[in-house]
Amino acid sequence: MSVGKKQRLCKTNDFQALYQSGMKFYGNGLVFYCKPSVKMHHRIGIIASRKVGGAVVRNTFKRRMRELLPTFLAGFQKPYDCVLIATQAQVASANFSILQKSLKTIFEKVSHVQHEQAA
Repeated sequence: MSVGKKQRLCKTNDFQALYQSGMKFYGNGLVFYCKPSVKMHHRIGIIASRKVGGAVVRNTFKRRMRELLPTFLAGFQKPYDCVLIATQAQVASANFSILQKSLKTIFEKVSHVQHEQAA
């Protein structure tokens, strides 16, 4: 299952709102922002700047993330707006299993914070 076009963040205002008021989590070369969504479904934005690699590397990273993120977001009880940013070149060119492990560590932190907020 992949992220469809309707489930992607595209507008600058949406990204800015997440940066200002969203929760921020760090992983191995990744930064993840999230906050509860006003929509009825998850919305995802993926960013990989030129400093992490060329167009092929950046687009491969984005495709892999669009494939992986829905499985991790399925554990959320309510819809979230999320932005994932690649901050290091080795992450953008990493293989699928390494990216999966990096996301797993981030989402463990996210679920821990969610449980604390619910209590």
